[in-house]
Amino acid sequence: MMRLSVTATWAPSQGGFEAPVVRGMPYATVFYQDLTPSIHFEGTEISASGESPGTRFEVTLEDGQKWIIYSSSDILFTVAGSTLVAAEQFTGSIRVAGYWEGGMVDVAKLDECSGKIPIGGSVSSEVEGDMAYMNFNWETVGSGELLMMALPHHLDKITNTQVDHQLEVLKGVMVGIIGDVWTFNEDLTSISWDSPRTIPEDKIGDIISALREDIPTVACCNDDPYFGGKQMAVLARLALMADEVGESELAQQARDRVKPFLEGWLGGTNENKLLYDQTWGGVLSSCGMYDQGCDFGNGMYNDHHFHYGYHIYTAAVLAKADPAWGAQWNDRVLHMVSDVAEPSGASPYYTFTRTKDWYDGHAWASGIFMFDVGKNQESTSESVNGWYAIYLYGLSWRTQD
Repeated sequence: MMRLSVTATWAPSQGGFEAPVVRGMPYATVFYQDLTPSIHFEGTEISASGESPGTRFEVTLEDGQKWIIYSSSDILFTVAGSTLVAAEQFTGSIRVAGYWEGGMVDVAKLDECSGKIPIGGSVSSEVEGDMAYMNFNWETVGSGELLMMALPHHLDKITNTQVDHQLEVLKGVMVGIIGDVWTFNEDLTSISWDSPRTIPEDKIGDIISALREDIPTVACCNDDPYFGGKQMAVLARLALMADEVGESELAQQARDRVKPFLEGWLGGTNENKLLYDQTWGGVLSSCGMYDQGCDFGNGMYNDHHFHYGYHIYTAAVLAKADPAWGAQWNDRVLHMVSDVAEPSGASPYYTFTRTKDWYDGHAWASGIFMFDVGKNQESTSESVNGWYAIYLYGLSWRTQD
């Protein structure tokens, strides 16, 4: 399974071509089979240079853009207005790399690496102690060194060689990286259940007073996966706070209040039951299943790491305090975890880390809704909470072991 790429294939009545779209590729590549290539540059006159027939051409646009075109074997192009048209059918690869004149481009490096083509990419990782070692594994064809582009957030953790070729994009300046495998060394967090800072002694009394007021009276819990989930997580957080200041009875009161609501979701005894969707392989609310606008688009997989993050957080708090409860409901909780973050890539029921974008380094919140301006994350804090909840749920089992 490719987590960092997708391949588009066209198969007309004669011949065919395919285009691998791989995250971080500095060239666009198309593989042709017995077709006549044409490369169109929208709304501009072009001038082309390079020996023709040949394997390398340069195109300059009126606005200063430059494009280098590489072919796997000799090809003859002619210029027709804003289009390059091949003289005959072609079988092989054509690659194009664009840049602005005067930009941070390394044309020599583009030329040097043009023969190694990425056609796919996957993610792998292993953990040793407090370190995670993550790899981007690029599947390639051709020869020479592989050149790919890294985003700014990759650079402080990646161990591969960086080169001078750069591209400026919306997320900053991308930097060229050499290697068929990218390796990242990630320090794992030491934060667990409690605040990493100690509570000042002179504040503990005020905290206890607030807990005594809030735990019996805080609203709980609506029968929708988002607002109801948030309300459950409030009581779960109050339980942890009470434990931290030594108020075990208050902590248990908070857990006792929230437990029947979470069990309603897990056991299917609430009205807005959770259902398994066989089309896309996920957990949906009943209302969302039959109404795209219900529960913030839950039935279209919108915001699942927000919604179920609150449920999983609550389950983690309950399982930490009551391992028997955790064992009883573990399978149901893991369905929620798998909906958001199935880790193996081998599940027949759930897709691999559904909401996580491993290349961009964050999750996406908009599910399978289409947006004319592209996808969005919407709420980084709720996304972090969702991943933190899954981490805590794992910790609840490690604590029991």
